[in-house]
Amino acid sequence: MPPAEPVVEGGRENWSGKLDFVMSALSFAVGMGNLWRFPYLCYKNGGGAFLIPYVISMILCGYPLMFIEMALGQYAGRSVVEVWKCCPLFEGIGWGMVSVSVFTGLYYNMIIAWCFFYVFSSFRSDVPWKDCGHWWNSEVWSTLVNTSLSIQRSSPSDDFFNNYMLDVSDGFHQMGGVKWELALCFLLCWVLVFLCLAKGITVSGKVTYITALFPYVVLTILLIRGLTLDGSLDGIIYYVKPDFQKLLSPMVWGDAAIQAFFSLSLCWGGLITLSSYNKFNNNCLRDTIVVATGDMLTSIFGGFVIFAILGYMANELQLPMDEVVSKGPGLAFIVYPEAITKLPISPLWAILFMLMLINVGLGSQMGLVSCVHNTLVEMFHKQLSRGSRPIISLGIICAVFYILGLSMCTRGGIYMLLLIDSYAATYALLMLDFVVCIAIGWVYGWERFYKDIEQMIGYRISRWWMICWRFLDPALILVILFFTLLDFKRSSYRDYIFPVHWEVMGWCISLISVFMVPIVATWKVFRTHPEVSFRQRLTILCRPDPSWCPANELQDKNENELQKELRERLNSHNSAV
Repeated sequence: MPPAEPVVEGGRENWSGKLDFVMSALSFAVGMGNLWRFPYLCYKNGGGAFLIPYVISMILCGYPLMFIEMALGQYAGRSVVEVWKCCPLFEGIGWGMVSVSVFTGLYYNMIIAWCFFYVFSSFRSDVPWKDCGHWWNSEVWSTLVNTSLSIQRSSPSDDFFNNYMLDVSDGFHQMGGVKWELALCFLLCWVLVFLCLAKGITVSGKVTYITALFPYVVLTILLIRGLTLDGSLDGIIYYVKPDFQKLLSPMVWGDAAIQAFFSLSLCWGGLITLSSYNKFNNNCLRDTIVVATGDMLTSIFGGFVIFAILGYMANELQLPMDEVVSKGPGLAFIVYPEAITKLPISPLWAILFMLMLINVGLGSQMGLVSCVHNTLVEMFHKQLSRGSRPIISLGIICAVFYILGLSMCTRGGIYMLLLIDSYAATYALLMLDFVVCIAIGWVYGWERFYKDIEQMIGYRISRWWMICWRFLDPALILVILFFTLLDFKRSSYRDYIFPVHWEVMGWCISLISVFMVPIVATWKVFRTHPEVSFRQRLTILCRPDPSWCPANELQDKNENELQKELRERLNSHNSAV
């Protein structure tokens, strides 16, 4: 059956089915942040103590801010930069989102490459991380200290991840050469991203039906198996029982809020990009609630799977829950594979599970690359939108990302990945979302935005959203940002603490996205109407641009501009004759 023809509205391709956008947004939001980042943050912050601030952050900040992005993208039907014609002074927010997508996209595909490495390693009679006896396994050793026996242990899955696949070095000073196995897996990831996006949203929208639904099947099977293992109940209790003392730590609340932003992919630009393909009268409020709730429940559900296996591992290794594995991003690549070894036909389940992670990751990665690509195509419309140039430009973007990401394919690549992960989509997200609240709630105006939303969905929304946008969310973001910085700790992995100069580089990565806002604002102030006073320029830039209009009127404007251009060319030709 041939794919449905895409609908065109406002001069822009639209989703061919009603569920295409919901599945694409869910696939974009539900990603490695749910099954990779959420578990290790939850484990780092004491299990149940992390769940409470996470749910609160999702409801008070996640839902309202996701609604802003979805409504703004759908109303304008433009790229992540062009939507800020509603308030030109804040156009730098769009460029900040693009830069977040660039930095996040660099390392996100590396995690998918790890999944491919596991897939290819599983094509054998049994998974190689099932038992010890390999050259990469750590020795179990013991020493007598003050007449007491001290034993250091590590699981086979931990050894496989750190000693075999990554071959982790001692730090940034020993980056080593590129590991060709990881480099090839990394290349395969970028080829897949290119192929999925080259055919446009009609194809990528259908792909997300698989990427969005398949993970729940595999997770359910792993949870059922995990609950049958000895010690799994201890892990579940550790996960759901909060240590209220930890709730007094600002770092726990900061990590929870940042995870809410990261998990929903707020300020990455992907949500605005995906919603810009919606039909103008789509109910974006309903879609926001569905996608945000689905994302939050997926994180919590994935946590049950992780901690059930952690309880089993703690029982096997005779260690406390908080000492079973390193509190790092490799947690999901240690605990999940450990669970797979307990299933019959382990290689089959290993392949299916890693394919699930690949599907989840690709859904988010496609949104990130689409944000960058669509922004460039719209900003340089005359140069990049004709013929095969969009596909060529997409290929160039993927190639550049691949080359820049090769540093993460080295023995010290995990440190580079952690550095970007710690700064690219953490503090920058909080600061950008704060500016978004100011731009929409105060400068563009919540009443005007309410009317825009009413024009799309046909009814006026509750004032609860206005309270969040104007008061609650900005205040919470500032408080969380302040206490997070107050409780700041240097990045680390296992026993290695990152050097100061690398931490400075991390802060530079984070601030690049934020500084886009004042840089672009300054450039616009000096470029706009130099004949008027500074105050008048600010007033002009705080009003919607003359070209700002809803997506359903954009096509008429585009057609009028095209006819005007044709008339000018004809007049020019007649004058020349």
